[in-house]
Amino acid sequence: MQIVWELDNLEQLDDNKLDVRGRPAVIAGPYGPAIEFDEVRLNRVCWFKGAIGRIRFTAGVLAPEEFMR
Repeated sequence: MQIVWELDNLEQLDDNKLDVRGRPAVIAGPYGPAIEFDEVRLNRVCWFKGAIGRIRFTAGVLAPEEFMR
């Protein structure tokens, strides 16, 4: 899964296919501003039951080879 955030638009891609596109709501919580995602993917075929292996924040778009370095 890949999440791309450009300006105020968020896109979520699964296997390089667009899954979700929209504008997330920015909310202020007890620890400061946070992001609230209103979309959830549940298709009764594949439920995510894994762990997040790596999170990277970059100023631009990375090719898959660059991301995995």
